[in-house]
Amino acid sequence: MSKTTGITRRILNFVRQSWRKNPTLETCSKGEDHLGNKYFELPADREKLGRGRRWVEAKEKVGADDTLSDIPTEWTSWLRFTRKEPPTQEEIDRNYVLMMRTQHRAKEIEMKDRLKKESENPEGDGVTKSIHGKSNKFPVYEEYDTQPGRMKR
Repeated sequence: MSKTTGITRRILNFVRQSWRKNPTLETCSKGEDHLGNKYFELPADREKLGRGRRWVEAKEKVGADDTLSDIPTEWTSWLRFTRKEPPTQEEIDRNYVLMMRTQHRAKEIEMKDRLKKESENPEGDGVTKSIHGKSNKFPVYEEYDTQPGRMKR
């Protein structure tokens, strides 16, 4: 009976200690992004073998569940423990410039492709004409049925 009481007491003490806050651990502010969102971290408690906690406090609430859609990718990876250190402003700026350059190049390629298609197809819209004279996005061949089971006239 004494072993059961000892085990029960240990379990209760463990639960009680897990609910208490460790006074040596304090919440640290880790940074702020260009949108005004603030990022915080509670370091890991080695006694509880946890990995800590990271969260963001939004400047503006988005919806009922307070989810954020505009968190920069670098901060998202830090929140999910993919990276150890929070991102620096220089890193965020460098990645933003790369993103804008990639979008600009994609628009240039899209415009070149559009001009090439227009020069190849003088009709312009890329729509083929069917047998009945209606616009059709797919080619229609006379030797195939347009509707299964219907005879052609």
